[in-house]
Amino acid sequence: MTSFRLVSCFVFALFMLVSAQAIVLAKDVVKPSPAKSIPSEISTNGIVWQKNLSQAKSLARKSKLPLLIDFSADWCGWCHKLDRDCFQNPTIQRQIKNKAVFLKMNIEASNENKKTYDQTGATGLPLVMIYSLSADDKLHEKGRIESYLPPERFLARVTNYF
Repeated sequence: MTSFRLVSCFVFALFMLVSAQAIVLAKDVVKPSPAKSIPSEISTNGIVWQKNLSQAKSLARKSKLPLLIDFSADWCGWCHKLDRDCFQNPTIQRQIKNKAVFLKMNIEASNENKKTYDQTGATGLPLVMIYSLSADDKLHEKGRIESYLPPERFLARVTNYF
């Protein structure tokens, strides 16, 4: 009976040690990343992404192109998948890069981004909104994609709005 107790104590101690280590590792993995300071525009192999709503609206007005806003958040896995599978897809890039002004908005990066997202009435991410711009600088919704779509379906949907 004593060897059984000794083994049980050893197994319990080992379990506690492994559990404590797992908790320490999990804290490092789950730690949210702070909102990053980002430049006014970035290029993703052909698509030039604006990072500022007023600049994007100005560019859309001057170019007479629709404004496509990609709303996302750092924690949104489907947003990252949409970006990888669709916006970084060379075939999609070639077909849409000159058809709109593109704006990425991390809804956690600023109050302006969150307010713009809230005005859409959407309740989830990812969210892609396509707008036309009126002469009085107001956005008018042309269409929306409210979830992840595979590349072929995304391309078919988004090109309907241009």
